[in-house]
Amino acid sequence: MTNVSTGPKASGRYSTMKRRILRVTALGLFLTLSRQARAEGVTFTTIEVPGARLTRAIDINACGEIVGRYDTVDGRIHSYRLTANDFSSIDFPEAQATGMGGINARGDISGWYRSADDQIRGYLLREDVFSLVDFPDAILTQPAKINDRGDIVGWYDSVDGRLGFLLRDGIFTTVDVPGSTLTRANGINNRGDIVGFYADPAGVERGFLRRGDQFTVIDIPDATRSEATGITSCGDILGHYTNADGRTHGYLLRRGRFDTIDVPDAPVSTRAIGINAHREIVGFYDSAVPATLGFLRSGAEHDRDDECGDDGGDQNGCRGND
Repeated sequence: MTNVSTGPKASGRYSTMKRRILRVTALGLFLTLSRQARAEGVTFTTIEVPGARLTRAIDINACGEIVGRYDTVDGRIHSYRLTANDFSSIDFPEAQATGMGGINARGDISGWYRSADDQIRGYLLREDVFSLVDFPDAILTQPAKINDRGDIVGWYDSVDGRLGFLLRDGIFTTVDVPGSTLTRANGINNRGDIVGFYADPAGVERGFLRRGDQFTVIDIPDATRSEATGITSCGDILGHYTNADGRTHGYLLRRGRFDTIDVPDAPVSTRAIGINAHREIVGFYDSAVPATLGFLRSGAEHDRDDECGDDGGDQNGCRGND
């Protein structure tokens, strides 16, 4: 797929809600080290919110701040931000559910919420103030990742189906893989490259990379389904894929090399969702308990690529851990 432009632009700017984040600190988040993976020096750390029936890690920024989602036993969906010194619960005011999309180096957080009237809308959380992110005339708007420039990608539902979007400088642009029946934009780096997945007319879902106006398919051998979830400014692509046996594995595609990511002793699935400039990776896995738990993968590849040159600001404005 080459020389394909994105869809039409639609204007729409934030409306700011002067309401503060609900912050709950010192909940004693459990961080449990698992055994070492096959690759020497790589460590997986389990992330589990106490009392939650599900914990997912969704993104990690260059400062090492992790954001994710946890579900409580009453069925409520909450989000969280984890730093070296603090765990904070994030709940959009008066929402039934608050989901997570991503975090940039400045600490800006993108995500979604379900309103009291059961509508799913997007939000941007900046300096503890929520702003609405709503694609014009959409039935549903669900932001995913945010880069250090403040660009947000995600997807929306309309009468035309499900399509991806890019929000830059207050302007929405549709991201639509040519010939697809649906498109979802999951990640964006500081250079503006976008990754996600699409469905072809046969219903097969594959990952894609959009660089400029060109789309490239990310086809995983022997996979029945795949998607790309994140991309660094050096072009490393993160994602996950499912084989014919029904098992889901994470992957990292770097310089043409494809590496599978599996949490040790995860019997069913490992989904790699977020990656930072140091190639620290977060996601979630299904354990043998059974339970869905978050993970942080760090270690052998915890090095910045100096050869990338200007990475577009992965650490510019990085506020560090509170």
